[in-house]
This record gives sequence, C-alpha cells and structure tokens, in this order.
Amino acid sequence: IATFLELVHIDSPSGSEDAIADNLEERLRALGLEVAPDAAGNILGSLSGEGEPLLLSAHMDTVEPGRGIKIQMDGDVIRSDGNTILGADCKGGIAVILEVLETLKEAGVSRRAVEVALSRGEEIGLVGAQQMDYSRLRARSALIMDGGGPPNQITDVAPFSWQYDVDVFGRSAHAGVAPERGVPAIRIAAEVVMGLPQGRLDEGTTGNVGHIQGGQVRNAVPEHCHLQCDMRSQSERKLYAMRHAVEQHIVAVTASHPGVRIESQFGQAYQGYRLDHKNVTVEM
Repeated sequence: IATFLELVHIDSPSGSEDAIADNLEERLRALGLEVAPDAAGNILGSLSGEGEPLLLSAHMDTVEPGRGIKIQMDGDVIRSDGNTILGADCKGGIAVILEVLETLKEAGVSRRAVEVALSRGEEIGLVGAQQMDYSRLRARSALIMDGGGPPNQITDVAPFSWQYDVDVFGRSAHAGVAPERGVPAIRIAAEVVMGLPQGRLDEGTTGNVGHIQGGQVRNAVPEHCHLQCDMRSQSERKLYAMRHAVEQHIVAVTASHPGVRIESQFGQAYQGYRLDHKNVTVEM
C-alpha cells in the first residue's frame, strides 16, 4: 500500500512518463535487477535465477485527469478526491510487481529467473508494447498485472482489436452563395456513420465510432470529414466479416453521391488470445 501511494503521487499521464520511469528504474536496481530502458523508453529488467524466466509486466502511464492526485482513505478503501482519477490502473499492478520482487529478495532462496517489462503509452494504443525491444526478453510466459476483479483471477480470454479510419472527400463551396455546387462531406459522413458497427453486437463483439472531425468554417460546404473507429471481437473471423460489411456499406454510400470519394484504412491494434485451462501459465 505504501508503494502504491508513493507511485500515485508521481504524475504519469500518457506521454509524460519520464518521472515515473526514472523512479521505477531506481527501485528495480535497488531490488537487484539489471535494468535499462529500451529505445522506446520502456523499462526492462532481469533478475537471475534458475531456468526460463517468468515475465512480470504492467504499464506506467495513466489516463487524464491524472495530475496532482489527492488521496482519500476511507477505511481500507483508497480513493481520489473526485477531481482526478486514482491511478490504480496500472500503478496497482506495478506495486504488486515491486512487492513480489522485494519478497523474493527478502526470502533469499533459489527460484526461477524473473524479467520485468514496464511499458509506456498503453492507454493511447499500446504504443510502448508495440515498440518494445523484445530481443531483450527471454521469457515465453508472462503475467500482465492490468486487470480488475479479485487478485486470484486470470483473464484467460481477450478480444482481437482492429482500428479503422474513414475519410470522406466532397467538394467545397460557399454555403450562402452556391451550396448546390458543393458536395457536403459531413452530411455524407453521417450516412456512413449510421451504417457502421456500434455498441455491443454480441457477447464477445463490439464496435464504436469514437471521433469525428470535418469542415473549416461555418459558411462553407465542408470538403472533408474524418472518422476514427474501432471494432473488437473474441472471434477474428467476425472482424473480417465486419470489415467486409463496412467496405460494402462505403461502396453503397459512395455510389449514391456523385462527386464524393470515400477511403478507409484498417489496422490491427492488438491480437486476441484464449488460454486453455491446462496452459502452463494458468496452471502455474
């Protein structure tokens, strides 16, 4: 708890992780680990031991508002004062990792080797994890301390996540003088949005349109509108089907509006997984 409270008071919103990275690098060295950041600023450490190492991992960044956090203790419950987040995601996980390492150091017994990976930019799209120098890690099994629920709960299934952008290109015109000469990208984008997967589609599948930006000034027919969207499913096959449906919808909207051009780009944010209950990491 003391470690967690100390970490909470170090501001670390995504993109501002330098202070906590320096703090954690110092803590890990004091616990006997060989530590060095990789080129992306992730903190990677190793503790010698027997056999293949087990990787312990969490992320250093928090969401906003996460600066100047003030703690309130309510019995054995820790809260913020309501003006900011608390930061338990994921400083609670980091505190667990540090406690494990301190316990190992105090025990002084033979044990398995351990590796630690603390990433940046998780909250804004797993940036640190995507750029991590995995050549420095030998572990084939990992415990990621970044989930809710009771401490003994293992998240044994996670969805595949895809992100996609849609750009609608119309034609600008003066909205008060000659609107008929324009092709309104925002209105056409609204038609696109209405046909995109949104909300909970089934027990393991969701879709979302998260950001829309378009136009320049209020008295001009907008020539461009940009959409940022995502889709997630425990079934990768369903994501391919959803992508096909989105692309067919875009073709249909384009066909109904002469002079419009609509482009889409899809990319995988991260892979899903499903662990069998006999998986070596689960059994461990």
